[in-house]
Amino acid sequence: MGRQYTVLEINNQDMRILVGRKHKAHAQIQHIYHLALPQNARSAQDVYDPAVLIPFLKDIFSSLGLKKKHLIVSIVEKSLTCYTHLFPTSSIKNLDGLVDRFVMNLSPKASQHYGGDYTILSSGEEGIWVRINLLDQALTKSLYDSFTGAGLQPIALIPHSDALDCIMGSAKLLNLVQHDIKSPYGLIDYQGDTISLSLFQNGHLIFYQALYPKANLDNYNFLEILNNTYLGQYPSTIPKSMHPKLFYLSGTIKNPIKAREILEKRLGKPVAVIRATSAIQYAKPHSAEIVQNLTAAGCILLAPFCFRKKHLCSNFFKTWIGPKIKRKRIKVLLGAAILALILTFTLLLWNQQSKLNKARNDLMAEQVEFKLLQNEARTRNIHWYEQEITATKQQLNQLLKAIDSIKDEQNWNSEQIRVVTNLTPEDIILEEIDGNPDTLFIQAHADSRLRIAKYEALLKDSSQFEEIFISHISSLNVEGVPTYTFTVECTLEKGGSENES
Repeated sequence: MGRQYTVLEINNQDMRILVGRKHKAHAQIQHIYHLALPQNARSAQDVYDPAVLIPFLKDIFSSLGLKKKHLIVSIVEKSLTCYTHLFPTSSIKNLDGLVDRFVMNLSPKASQHYGGDYTILSSGEEGIWVRINLLDQALTKSLYDSFTGAGLQPIALIPHSDALDCIMGSAKLLNLVQHDIKSPYGLIDYQGDTISLSLFQNGHLIFYQALYPKANLDNYNFLEILNNTYLGQYPSTIPKSMHPKLFYLSGTIKNPIKAREILEKRLGKPVAVIRATSAIQYAKPHSAEIVQNLTAAGCILLAPFCFRKKHLCSNFFKTWIGPKIKRKRIKVLLGAAILALILTFTLLLWNQQSKLNKARNDLMAEQVEFKLLQNEARTRNIHWYEQEITATKQQLNQLLKAIDSIKDEQNWNSEQIRVVTNLTPEDIILEEIDGNPDTLFIQAHADSRLRIAKYEALLKDSSQFEEIFISHISSLNVEGVPTYTFTVECTLEKGGSENES
């Protein structure tokens, strides 16, 4: 069903309540109540006095059974002023800044009451027409506090031109639905310095034109302008089947009856006055008595239609009306759909190709890594074999040196000589091995005393010798390299010597 909103328009001449609902695609005005002014309001300014206004509104809300939530208060006449200004078309991207600068240049008072609210009325080659609304901030705060204290809970205090936009909850174009009037109709609205002509078909806006004359509705020149606008622009863009059967007249008109008669003669169409200042009767016996001024068809839109910031073109709907334009629109949509499909398939193919390239690169990287591991393993094996060969050569060299150093050939196969040979490191050079069945004498040399000490420790750890004694350590200098010669006396174990013998 949509959320229900209540818009209260406060005027120092009359007041009205608009009850509407916001739907997903449009806003619908359900009821419009024209109210008599409070009986205890002695002057126009008393209408804004909370002591007069709040009790009156609480009585009205109670009588009508209206909800106190989602209330929007629209201040009509109490706006300090509404400035209409023409800005260059090229300034659309920086329109907010230009409006702010324009208000600041007006007067310090104007800049204090400007809250950033403006309405784009039309946009064309001549420029961008903008209406700037200035609200009395002190009055706004006073009314807001008074409404909140009375439990009415207003969600917004706005100028008159934004009332229906707030029902919609956004700056989108409003589709104001009129269930009882399905035939085309027009709306002529006059608000001081702006006259707007709006045409509707089944409640939907199909044409909008804003005029800025220097006269009122009773002036012949304005009627001539309106007649030329209607006859010159409207029939050329809208089919005959959509021409309005009647017009509604709304606004602050001094003499609405006379204006209606003149318009009916000029337009050749019936004109109904749905809201005009002099058409409201104020003298009522009691403040709770309500004038429900609805026509038999159900009164619809009573406020001027304005394009908001994001909808700048006053001919927005023209390009989508007529069979040729519809066919063109279908072609455009079909082309856009085909282009979207092509882009989608292109993106899918590009994505799959990217995945294949990534998989191929990963496979090549794994192959390179596998080859590196193979080469590393081969290198490790070769290095191990080289170390083994080197160690074997060292042992063989030591053995050959030991054999060369043995004087008594009968000791070649002794176990002690084999042990000495195995325990002798590469940095110990054996020069001569001699001895008897009980003792071995080894003559050798090394490049430091530390190596001699380590060699002594190795021999002492062997179980083949009972005692190891190092002697005759002397230092030599051969070609600048220090060399130490020494003698090792190895006393054999008794058991070992007996077995050897």
